[in-house]
Amino acid sequence: MITQVSLSQPEDVANAIGSAESAFKSWGKTEPSVRAGLLRKLAELIRRDLPILAELESIDVGKPIGEAKDLISHLPLNVSSTLLV
Repeated sequence: MITQVSLSQPEDVANAIGSAESAFKSWGKTEPSVRAGLLRKLAELIRRDLPILAELESIDVGKPIGEAKDLISHLPLNVSSTLLV
């Protein structure tokens, strides 16, 4: 087992949606250079944690570790290409 998740009530879902909407508005007001820096940091963390992320992906969906590493190793490239838009 990776983790346990509590059952949610409708108000929990409403709170999560409200938080996501607020974060989205805040993200949109953030300077592009700051957003780019945060996305670069995300890509760096994905590269750093590739072994554990691949292991979790393998456990979650039954993918062989090699395939999971290959899939996840492309995520930083996706983040980088987002910065070009």
